Amino acid sequence: MPRTAAQFIQDVSSGEEIFMDVFKAACSWDFETEMQKIVDNSGYDLSPGNLKAAYEAPPNWTLALFGGQYFFTEPSDLKGKSLFVNPTTEQVIMLDDIEQPELQAGKDPTYKFTITPDDSETSQTQTYTITFDVGFKINELPSCHTCRGTRQNDSKVVKATQKIADRDDEDSCKVPDPKDTGNGVNTSIVIGVLLGIDGLAAVALMYAYVVYKSRQGEAAQALLEAEAASPTNEATLREKARKARDTVIEAYSNLRTMLDRPWQARQTVQYFELQEMRHPELNVEYASLQRPVDDKIESYLGTFLADNPKIQPDDLNTKEYESKLGEMREAATLIARGFFKHGATERALVESDRKYSGMAEFLPFNDDVYKNPVAMMGETVADRDFDARDGLLKSYTSIVLDAYIQLEIARLAYERGEAYISAANEASQAAEKARSDIQEKKEAKEKIDKQLEDTAMTSEKMKELTDKSDKLQREIEALEAEVTEQEADKKAADKRKESNKHGERIFTPKK
Repeated sequence: MPRTAAQFIQDVSSGEEIFMDVFKAACSWDFETEMQKIVDNSGYDLSPGNLKAAYEAPPNWTLALFGGQYFFTEPSDLKGKSLFVNPTTEQVIMLDDIEQPELQAGKDPTYKFTITPDDSETSQTQTYTITFDVGFKINELPSCHTCRGTRQNDSKVVKATQKIADRDDEDSCKVPDPKDTGNGVNTSIVIGVLLGIDGLAAVALMYAYVVYKSRQGEAAQALLEAEAASPTNEATLREKARKARDTVIEAYSNLRTMLDRPWQARQTVQYFELQEMRHPELNVEYASLQRPVDDKIESYLGTFLADNPKIQPDDLNTKEYESKLGEMREAATLIARGFFKHGATERALVESDRKYSGMAEFLPFNDDVYKNPVAMMGETVADRDFDARDGLLKSYTSIVLDAYIQLEIARLAYERGEAYISAANEASQAAEKARSDIQEKKEAKEKIDKQLEDTAMTSEKMKELTDKSDKLQREIEALEAEVTEQEADKKAADKRKESNKHGERIFTPKK
């Protein structure tokens, strides 16, 4: 039993495989053959009458029918801001918030949703009730959808119009970041709605084709009847055949007009591709690579010490082993660089697929120049990000290796007994005494600062007290430095702190 025309509208609008089947058929040089394959083999009831009836009176509204990016014209505080309707997830993205609207009761496609703007100035929740308009009839050239409604908080009217990507508009002619379309994947239907080729446009295109084929069949039948007619009614039937032929021409002309949109969309997406390939931008996450890179460096040190039992960790702090330490740093750097490059490439390829997979489906791979632009853009970003961090990686690896050497020295010192424990106790007592002195001086400084609040004080007295306050502050800072210096593992902690400072420049995104 064939699937209904209503199911076809739902599937083609939400991004099922049938959406790209229709688009590719429309862009084929032999589009009639390819479109007919869909009619014959897709399993949907695509007769003109049923398609039109399902389109004009859908049994169940779905947000997928209204996918696209809408820009607000009202109210004034929303002008220039956008509402993105993701046809795949049926979510709305507005003011950096993602919500799943609820269909309201009634005959119109009215949806209600509440958002919490990611904006300190408008952080209160806002509730919207919006009705979407298809924007065109099934036998018309697809045009932009619109929507209007109200904001419940202040009862203001809300209006927005869908915007289609234009290659002459630099701001719109780019592939969006997946987070801006629902933090998922830019599927073909997501890219399609940005180009003005959404599910309903595909339905209108299919309708134009089946109407054309129906008129073609009617004209052929009318011609056969005219040729077999008796002399008494031959003129009438030939006039009927002529009119039928005119309807074929009209239907074909309408179909050709409909086909302009997918061809324009393909040209635009090819322009997208060229722009993105020149300067691909991906939100690649590198922070999770820091711990594994550190583990690789630590593992290398452990292996080195196990393979060289005559070398103790504290030997590596001596002049005698300075050359050996340099060799170790170079070896550890090679390991860290290789691991980071591999991990960066893997992450960039995943992010490139998330962002560009839908775009790639629209591209005709008729040549061998760019066999896989999605992977190429991911590799480009990975190489670029690695090159930007490569010099820092060398410094970072040396610092982390030194930190692990100091930690190993501290660990061995702890294991070696009472002498180290005694030294640690003395350091602890010294640190405690310094902390006590710090507290006393802070209290004294607070009293002086309180006196300085007296506006009637003479300038000489104020200078005297200010000098005392500044002196106490210097003494406090010196004592605080002394406390830090008394820490038993200070050297290791300093190295770790230094490595983290370098790590922030390596494992966080570039602005």
